[in-house]
Formats: sequence, structure tokens, C-alpha cells
Amino acid sequence: MYGARLSADLIARIDTWAEAQGISRSEAIRRLVEMALENGKRAGAEAMLDEALDESFPASDPVELGHSDHVGRPEETPVKRGRK
Repeated sequence: MYGARLSADLIARIDTWAEAQGISRSEAIRRLVEMALENGKRAGAEAMLDEALDESFPASDPVELGHSDHVGRPEETPVKRGRK
């Protein structure tokens, strides 16, 4: 068991959320803490991904998206596949 001091406003918000979920205040606090921690993990992972992408694709070498009608692996040319 753990005790925490919460403002009256925060308790009211927790109680409102708990009632909407059909759960007790204690269960609501447990779920809300778990949700916050999970969101923090995602935010941390997204930040790491953003940083990796920034390092992989510097502004001087932007990623270009396009379309190709070429079928097959990029290294295959019509000559290599037996076409002339």
C-alpha cells in the first residue's frame, strides 16, 4: 500500500473517471498510473525513433518519395533478366 497527497480537484477528476469506468477510486488510480507509465514508454520510444531518423537522414540529404514502373529488385535490369 502507498499513500499520496492529492488535491481536491485531482481527487474529483479521478472519481469522475472512476465512476465512468465503473471502478473504485483505488483501481482508477492504479489504472491511471499504469496508463501514464505506458504512454511515457511510447513517448520515449518515439523520441528515440525520431532521433535515429534525424541522424540517418540529415537535412542535406532529404528523403524523396516517388513511383517506379520497374518490376523486380532494383539491381535487376531487363538485360540481366534475359530481356533485350
